[in-house]
Amino acid sequence: MHVIVVTGTRSLRREHQPVISRRLKKCVPAELAIQDVAFMSGGSWGVDTYWALEAQRLYPEACHILAAPSSPWNEKGLLEAKWDRVVHPLGGYRGRNAYMVSQAHQVEGFPLKPEANMPRSGTWMTVRMARRREEVELKVLMLDG
Repeated sequence: MHVIVVTGTRSLRREHQPVISRRLKKCVPAELAIQDVAFMSGGSWGVDTYWALEAQRLYPEACHILAAPSSPWNEKGLLEAKWDRVVHPLGGYRGRNAYMVSQAHQVEGFPLKPEANMPRSGTWMTVRMARRREEVELKVLMLDG
């Protein structure tokens, strides 16, 4: 199973949605059948929620995994989502991010601003973790670059 992880800002605005949707439509490797792909979301507000719901709408035959942190997440916004698997990594947001990167073949990152402007960003934390795993394909699209 080819696992595609999303990480992104909680500050999602309407004008960001087409950018994210376009990337979602292009991110599945052409050589893979959609049944061999899993989309994993960390369940945060903003990009995580938008991507997860859009992936379920576009690719219902793919596997959809929620990595729900032990810290607060968008439980209400994702209530109606259809998950094939729900995991509960320990260690709060950091533990959830580390788990997702450990499972990933591909990480799609959507930070709001450059890393230097976001010293305490969970999105950038996840991107840095993915950079350290050479076997992970990483794509970062700045939303307010």
